[in-house]
Amino acid sequence: MALDLFPAADRDWRAGQWEWLSGRPHCVPDSLRPAFDRIWDARPQRDAFEASKCLRHLGGTFQLDGWGADDAEALGLFDPEVPYHVCWDRCWAAARGLAKGDAMRVSRWDYSTDKPIYEGKREGGRHE
Repeated sequence: MALDLFPAADRDWRAGQWEWLSGRPHCVPDSLRPAFDRIWDARPQRDAFEASKCLRHLGGTFQLDGWGADDAEALGLFDPEVPYHVCWDRCWAAARGLAKGDAMRVSRWDYSTDKPIYEGKREGGRHE
């Protein structure tokens, strides 16, 4: 087996990403395809590639309790002004036990303290 260090320039990243999300182990359902397409229509390719990974938390094997397709907009997935890593951190916050409303307000997750950061402040009011 050879490692493809230089993939062909004509690779269809969008189709490949959907294939990855909808296949095992993620099993994102077809009902999230409209959200996937909306992400790819709203963001540049690199950002869309990364942001669309959050869909596995809205449906499929890694779905967060109480989360679904309706939460994609609140996460910021369709807004190119919201960096994809903020969307990732919001999903991480929910996976770590934050209530959905609190997780949606996270601007960054501090992995060193395992705490959310809301608009430049760490939990507990300490400033960045």
